[in-house]
Amino acid sequence: MSERGSPSFAAWKIYLLVVVPATILLNLTFPNFHAPDDYDHVKRAYTLDHAPFRVITPEGRSSGALVDSGLSEYIDAEAPLVKSGAALTSEQRLQLRQNRSIKWSGKPSFSEMPGALSYFPLLYAPQTAALEVGRRVGATVETSVLWARLANGFAGIVLAGIGLYFLRGGQAIVLFLLLLPRTLLQFASNSADPILYGLALVIVAVGLKTARSARIRSSAVAAALFVAAAVRPPIAALALAPAVQALRNRQWLNFALLSAGCAAAAVWMLTILPSITEQRCGDLGKVGPKLQTFAFHWPQLIGNSFVDRGLYYYVSFIGHYGWGDGRIGMAGAPMPMWLYGTALALFAFAVWKDLVSPFKLPAILRVSLVLSAAFSLLLTFLAMYVGCTAFGRPVIDGVQGRYFVTVLFALAPAVSGLLSRHSSGNLERPYLTSIAAWSLASIAVMLINSAQLYGTLS
Repeated sequence: MSERGSPSFAAWKIYLLVVVPATILLNLTFPNFHAPDDYDHVKRAYTLDHAPFRVITPEGRSSGALVDSGLSEYIDAEAPLVKSGAALTSEQRLQLRQNRSIKWSGKPSFSEMPGALSYFPLLYAPQTAALEVGRRVGATVETSVLWARLANGFAGIVLAGIGLYFLRGGQAIVLFLLLLPRTLLQFASNSADPILYGLALVIVAVGLKTARSARIRSSAVAAALFVAAAVRPPIAALALAPAVQALRNRQWLNFALLSAGCAAAAVWMLTILPSITEQRCGDLGKVGPKLQTFAFHWPQLIGNSFVDRGLYYYVSFIGHYGWGDGRIGMAGAPMPMWLYGTALALFAFAVWKDLVSPFKLPAILRVSLVLSAAFSLLLTFLAMYVGCTAFGRPVIDGVQGRYFVTVLFALAPAVSGLLSRHSSGNLERPYLTSIAAWSLASIAVMLINSAQLYGTLS
């Protein structure tokens, strides 16, 4: 965690030393589909090699696509057992073991996945490759999905490691975010989060360097923007700081590339969303009146949401077991209480470490980072208000604490170095020691709890 603004060798090395074995162990001990919406992500990964842009909407049902019937059978058998995060009975553990024998059938069947169909499928390339290898070599569905989880997690680790390596300020906060229990569990899942987190961090870290770098880096940031924003549109707001950097240095091609990445993501969403029907959430009201309501009342709606669901946001930010239900603000099975308290103290340490670090950044870039974080947060609540909340509700449904991680990626370098005159010595070693020890302890707890909940080590 360099104090001179050079690449943070200690931070990225600590990250890799912790996250690589953690990802392997958590994948081996937590069952498939333990994380929110995991099976929809697997189905979307499957479609990348099987008509990725085809949307099927049977009458009276939500939109979906054709997937292997063996995969559908495995999802139907596995998901109900692990979604709640509650400890399984002996009969349920037996069923979990029996699911291991389900094989690919080679026969297509329709499966609903209206939310995942809007995600640009390129993000799932690592999972698709793993699923196809498993299918072609005769592996069971469970083994194939496990390989997809590993491919997904390690693709995210590579991207996050690159972002952390190039990040000049805010390394302490970002390292904390990357080693949260919730983040580690997402990296051991089929979720889009591992690669989205990695892409978002690359956008922030490498994007701020575009003024002094080759155009290939701007192209990489633009590509990252497209892939990430075509899955989670609020991430597009993170383009603001790199765009301001390009304009400051009159790098018009860089600015054009960034704009093109955001525009391409917008075109994808505007093209795909009208073709998707979502029946599972019921009648949410017309989009026009909801947009008007949000435009005039967003402070109250977001404020009410934080007041009503602040505790849920915190728990789902730090971590819990199972899916929970973001629509009603209910977390899954909680982790040990000491994790939530010590996480708050460690986050405060990370913030202080970054505040007093000797990091310099032009004021206009600090402001642009803050604005990009604010816009990303605002767009997150808007998306959930339009897509998950019934018209007239005083709070916004569907928002989860893990959605704030990419927002904080932008805020981290924005606050770094603001109190550098108040530095009280080198905090690098005590901070890295603290975050490594805390993370290893939380990983040990999760491994123990997994055996207790699912009996996966038996």
